Amino acid sequence: MTAIMGDVSLEVYNAKRNDLIQLERARGHHHRANELSPKEKEAVRLIKKLRDQELETVWHAGQLGTRWLGMPFTASRIHLHESNLFALIREMPKGCILHCHLDAMNDPVALLRLALSLNPHLCISATSSLTSPDAVVTLSTVHPSNIIFSSTEVSPSIHSAEYVPNTPVPVSFLRPRFPGGESAFDAFVISKLVVQPQSVGWNPAQVWKHFSSTFLVSNGLLSYEPVWEAYIAEVFTICANDHVPYLECRINFLVEFITRKTGTLDLTHCEWVVLFQRALEKVKAATSKTDRPFWGAKIIYSTIRFIEKGEGHGKLRWYMEDCIALKKEFPDLIAAFDLVGWEDGLQPLTYYMEDLLWFPQRCKEAGVDIPYAFHAGETLTDGGKADMNLYDAILLGTKRVGHGFSLSQHPLLMEICKERNIPVECCPISNELLRYTTSASTHPLSVLLNNNVPVSLSCDDPQFFGNLGLSYDFYQVFSASEQMDIMGLAKLGRQSIEYSFMNTHEKELRLQEFDVACNRFLDLVIDKLSENK
Repeated sequence: MTAIMGDVSLEVYNAKRNDLIQLERARGHHHRANELSPKEKEAVRLIKKLRDQELETVWHAGQLGTRWLGMPFTASRIHLHESNLFALIREMPKGCILHCHLDAMNDPVALLRLALSLNPHLCISATSSLTSPDAVVTLSTVHPSNIIFSSTEVSPSIHSAEYVPNTPVPVSFLRPRFPGGESAFDAFVISKLVVQPQSVGWNPAQVWKHFSSTFLVSNGLLSYEPVWEAYIAEVFTICANDHVPYLECRINFLVEFITRKTGTLDLTHCEWVVLFQRALEKVKAATSKTDRPFWGAKIIYSTIRFIEKGEGHGKLRWYMEDCIALKKEFPDLIAAFDLVGWEDGLQPLTYYMEDLLWFPQRCKEAGVDIPYAFHAGETLTDGGKADMNLYDAILLGTKRVGHGFSLSQHPLLMEICKERNIPVECCPISNELLRYTTSASTHPLSVLLNNNVPVSLSCDDPQFFGNLGLSYDFYQVFSASEQMDIMGLAKLGRQSIEYSFMNTHEKELRLQEFDVACNRFLDLVIDKLSENK
């Protein structure tokens, strides 16, 4: 399209302007009006009208104040109970969560409740007295025979200068004696399970240090057989209640064992997956006859990118062999392999390249298919080692890109993702709270969508971020873009099924169910919002 030269009428200019806008938008994710059914068009209109109304009633547009649509999530979340639009999005079918870490998927209050009620061996320790602001807290399950004092003995308080660093103190002993009582202890532990970036600075490295410490608490609460199974069932139920009937979750298999119900540290990876499977079948059965059935879940086998490369116990090839063994035992549950952790601060994919090139051949020899689904590009750098992970992930044949925050800096890689149908597992709220962006409005997701790069929306670590399920991420994305409409969100939900590791037959079945659920949702929108009621 050439530039307008010479005198033209306003009518001609407006026509050319509209043509240019439509020409560009035709390249992007968003539905065009002529593709929508009358019912879909009406729902789009009504939702847009509600959104415009809530600019004034909820977000106080045009006023000097502390609210605006698309503001940072930690500030906006407290106002979402006022939003009828958010209430509707909670009722919307959202497809699948394709990027989440199982050990960070529950409400922190619920996780602590489970651990307190099910684990009599729960202990707390710290690197120094809890009066020190630098104390790093860990929770763990310690067999009573390994506790150096009994619950009736007086010991150096974990709050005193005499406390011996990293000495486990039974929670049953400490909780009623904690300054302020049991409720104060609970609040203290929960504070260690929540990421509040404003309290630790704006530097992603500072936030990641704080973020990593939350796993010391979370994993300590989780790593006990009865808690693990009950926790997984609660996670699946939370997702089903948010109209997310399926997820593919990364499980960190870094530690070889967790604690058995008897208190012994010898529950194997295979037994972890058995408990996962048992919780899955329980929730599927419980929801099968409801309006929010849970379809299923798969596991992306993960370990952390600080392990050593090569062969030997605890090195990368040991984990790869373990993944293959689990795939043989649970072929329908183990879906892919990943390396997780802070990309900027830990090892890049190139460090493990010989092992990563070896693994596909080893899988072929073992008669299994385990694709990669790599975290890559979760960084603010342009050309740094984390940014360069994108090239390696694509060359290694990754089926999906976890986060891909820096992908928008790479026009060629975006084109390759489109050509090969490699979706980006986008986690807007996570990226905001880990300080890669300040809000959904400044997130590069819009660049990916406007270039029609395949995308699925995910929640990453909602236990720490306060975005359980998918409704919060869907709302933040909807609020951040004038182009996004309710059918654009529905398209993201549908795509998540297409990009999942389900087999072809199951995808076809679930896509049909998703379309039926979307049709019911459109009826709900029109019923609630129609001016003709």
